[in-house]
Amino acid sequence: LSMARIHRFQEQVFDFLKTSVMKSFKDLQFIQGSKFLQDLAPQHDSVSATVLEVVANSVFGWDHVTQGLVDLGFILLDSYSPKKIFGGKAVEMTSSLSKTPAHKACNLGASILLETFKVHEPIRREILEQVLNRVIANAGSPISHFIDLLSNLISCAPLVLQNASSKITEAFDQLSFLPLTTVQGLLKAVQPLLKISMSMRDSLILVLRKSMFSGQLDARKSAVAGFLLLLKNFKILGSLTSSSCSQAIGASQVQVDVHSQYNSVANEAFCLEILGSLRRCLSQQADVRLILYEGFYDVLRRNSQLSNS
Repeated sequence: LSMARIHRFQEQVFDFLKTSVMKSFKDLQFIQGSKFLQDLAPQHDSVSATVLEVVANSVFGWDHVTQGLVDLGFILLDSYSPKKIFGGKAVEMTSSLSKTPAHKACNLGASILLETFKVHEPIRREILEQVLNRVIANAGSPISHFIDLLSNLISCAPLVLQNASSKITEAFDQLSFLPLTTVQGLLKAVQPLLKISMSMRDSLILVLRKSMFSGQLDARKSAVAGFLLLLKNFKILGSLTSSSCSQAIGASQVQVDVHSQYNSVANEAFCLEILGSLRRCLSQQADVRLILYEGFYDVLRRNSQLSNS
């Protein structure tokens, strides 16, 4: 990783590291499938544990490996490309695929980026920007691994990432061009930020309203799905929910009680505003109304006081 800072060695270093990681996971899979090899081969340290140990030690003045860790993490994530079935439709990961060496390497890449994000503040903005860029650029492919990473990054430091709100609002501007599943995953991932940033929430509402009147059917469907997701997450006081009454939005940072009296009033006003926007979709095509009808049951189950609105 230190040598990767030298441009002429960079490609060779990352090719070697990627090949070594993949070979280690393939060997491990081969050994786990044979009782004979398990008895024969000595137990060795996991490649994941070794790499994550480097991440942990990098906080002690190992600045020369920080950028290399970020690049390695994204290389491992980018190398994971689930196959597509006939017709080009993307297929997300199944339980069997989750055990493949390629997916284990992808998980290691995500862990590298998450742990590096936690311990190296100067690199956080770059990691966030690169993840968002991949979510937007690769929206036509299975990108659940990038959505999961984005969700983990935001959950571990929402107040810190509030300073990077401009990059997230730029991503909102692309919502009308993204597939429905990508929009739902992205908006679900940024929920902790929406709870603490009114400006980001206003930007999202503006984008969803514009999408509601888009000439593209998929954009209108995404707008309805986005509004429904917001209704589910901004609960009104007294709503029945299977989750706990308070939601942690950051490790050792702050705990926001979304059922407090103040937040309840603010949430109710916000939800009524969204309901006003959703009324307009009742005159839309059947596909748009279907998303509203199917999704509203789950909204009322999570936010029961809306039934009185």
